[in-house]
This record gives sequence, structure tokens and C-alpha cells, in this order.
Amino acid sequence: MTNTSAQQGQKRPVGIVVRKHGAVSDDQITQARELLETMLAEVGEPVLGVEMALTLLREPAPPKPALAQVTVALKGRLVRARAAGTTPEQAASLLRDRLALRVGRPWGRDGDLAATG
Repeated sequence: MTNTSAQQGQKRPVGIVVRKHGAVSDDQITQARELLETMLAEVGEPVLGVEMALTLLREPAPPKPALAQVTVALKGRLVRARAAGTTPEQAASLLRDRLALRVGRPWGRDGDLAATG
């Protein structure tokens, strides 16, 4: 993942640390990581670190057994978001949307920047 540093005007890599709980597959982790990387690449401030947790609850499970949580360290603040879905993919997509709102980047459900104004 890359992020533009406003002070240096150059891109720098930021890793996403992922923890999984339950039967979350490697493919689901990769997809969730890519969703966050895409969104965070557009953040207008330095991203210092990212930790994400994906959980798939066992049966009997609630109606939304997939949970996604993230903590993003931006310059001067921590931003957290959580989401629940019927699948890890859905939870990760909802997580991306909530995180984007919290860091000030509104995204549409299809992954494109939402129209503002």
C-alpha cells in the first residue's frame, strides 16, 4: 500500500497487520486488506500504521456472524471503525465505508468516491 505524504510529496509503504479469529480464509483476508489499501491510499495525511481484525463466529451464530475492526494511526490521531456482516467480505466492505467517513473520505458502495457537494 502507498500513501502520499503531504510534507514530502512522495509515496511510502504502510503495512496492514491483520489478525483473524475463526474460519476466515486467506482469500477473505487478502480482499479485506485490498479494500483498506485502496481507501487509505487516498487519505490526505500520513498513515502511520493499520491494525485490522476479522472474525467469523461459530454456529450457532447471530444473523451477522462476520465482524471486522480496524484501528488506523494517522498523524496526530487514532481512527477506529467496526462493522458486522453476513460474510467477511460484506463486513470488510462496510468497515471500509465507515472508516472512510471517519477519516473524511466518503466512498460509495461500489468502491468509487461518492459525489460530494
